[in-house]
Amino acid sequence: MNDKYLNDELTEDELKVYIKDFLDCSKLLLSNLERATKLIQSFKKVSVDQSHEEMQDFYIKVYVDEVFFSLGPLLSRTSIEYRYTCPEYIMIRSNPGAFYQIISNLCNNSIIHAFDEREPGLLTLDITKTETGIDLVFKDNGRGMPEEIKDKIFVPFFTTKRGKGGSGLGMNIVYNLVTKVLGGKINVQSELGHGTQFNISLPERILVHDNENPS
Repeated sequence: MNDKYLNDELTEDELKVYIKDFLDCSKLLLSNLERATKLIQSFKKVSVDQSHEEMQDFYIKVYVDEVFFSLGPLLSRTSIEYRYTCPEYIMIRSNPGAFYQIISNLCNNSIIHAFDEREPGLLTLDITKTETGIDLVFKDNGRGMPEEIKDKIFVPFFTTKRGKGGSGLGMNIVYNLVTKVLGGKINVQSELGHGTQFNISLPERILVHDNENPS
């Protein structure tokens, strides 16, 4: 293209095609730069929240959006899809870093244990306000667990994937964060061939407001 231009051999049609390709590449580059910027900002925010132990007031939906955005690169390397629901109006006073640890460890646990490599699957997280507080229900549609494994899932250092990405600490961290840091409860339901579900209940005292149309 450059040689044709220097030799005055460049046609109008070729120039139009070149300009179009240049603009398309520029748009793609700008889009990727904006995504990289947002990803870095998300990582920084999550990192600060994880190291900041003071209670904060925050809307759960806004923060969960950030958490799943930061988990995007991990999930994109798999064939696992995810979706989540959460009311936009629920504000709580809690430790946002704990929420990151809980959600990311639940996702990691499912990716490592519930599915074979590149096996398609689905992760879901549903957050709702209840009469007694806030409920989080996390599900995967993976292989499920037999009773003897399910009974040990929160025991520290217990893992069925030793040497294959499992540390045996992820679910114990989730249990301690839910029960000790957030003052809630957690239980697991699972059956071989029918996936796994984690039920987390957090107390009403962490709620700041749940007005559907806050002023």
